[in-house]
Amino acid sequence: MRAAKEREARIQAALDRLPEQGEIKRRQGKKPEDARASTTDPDATVMKRGDGGFRPAYNLQYGTDRKPDHRSGPMWPPRGATKANGCRCSNK
Repeated sequence: MRAAKEREARIQAALDRLPEQGEIKRRQGKKPEDARASTTDPDATVMKRGDGGFRPAYNLQYGTDRKPDHRSGPMWPPRGATKANGCRCSNK
């Protein structure tokens, strides 16, 4: 029963992401209807990888500060943000 509820929650999270993914597709000049979201990991986004393939991945960026006594942690960009569209990362 618990597994079914968890699966249902993941599916709902993936469905909630579809409008966002559709908007990204539209900005890329593609059909918004072609947007897809992962039901196993809704936070992952399909991205082009170094080997030329496309697989679900995270856009994790790590920031540093010039002050030697200041430590900075991982910086999570907004969903769908890339350097190409002016991503400004923020710590979470």
